[in-house]
Order: sequence, then structure tokens, then C-alpha cells
Amino acid sequence: MMITIYETDRLFKLIRDKNNRQKINSQNFSYNMNNQKIISSETKQNYSGRKEEINVLPRLIKRYQEDKAFESHLQAYICKNVDIEEQLKKLLIQDNKLEWIGNEVSCGVGMQRIDIALSLQKRMTKD
Repeated sequence: MMITIYETDRLFKLIRDKNNRQKINSQNFSYNMNNQKIISSETKQNYSGRKEEINVLPRLIKRYQEDKAFESHLQAYICKNVDIEEQLKKLLIQDNKLEWIGNEVSCGVGMQRIDIALSLQKRMTKD
């Protein structure tokens, strides 16, 4: 799940407020479950989960060729490659800067879902 820029700002505010606006100057962080605060940590926490590269394109093509539902695979492919793959970049981003990408973003009064939402920052050019 991705969050919007507004939600990011709100999350930062909640974290600041929870920590009584005390800055934590550290390279490593942890979470104290007892007092529910982000704390400085002496040790770096290493991710121990799966790290292998996921190539969704072969599955996307296979599902398409078999006339099966492939929307979720297409969304994953676009999200992963929108700022990397030249054709996608040219089509979706053009001369702008990708600021944020969201998949299955809920919005509006009825919380309708948008398959993929891009927030782009226009590049200012001097004439």
C-alpha cells in the first residue's frame, strides 16, 4: 500500500507529536512496544526476509496469452517500471518528475479505487 503526500505529512506530524517533538539523532532506529515510541538504537536492524528480484513480466504475458485475468500483474509491472522502462516513462511521465506512485488508491466520498495514481512534478523550463 502506498500513501499520499498529505498522508506522509500527517504521519510525520503524528510521529513528532508522539515523541513530544524530540528529534532523534541516530543512524539506527527501533520501536519500543512498551511506551509505543520510536527510539534510537545501538544496532542496525537488518531485513531478513526474501530479497530476490521479482520479474512479473513473464507471468503477465502468460496470463494474457491464456486469456486469463492479468490486471494485477499489469499494475505490478507498471508500478515497478514506470520510472525505469523507457516506453512507460515516455508515455506516462513525459518530461515531468515522478513524485509519488500509488496502487489501488482509495479516494473520494465513495472511496472509489484508482488502479494506479501518479503524482508528477512539472519541470519548470525557462523560455
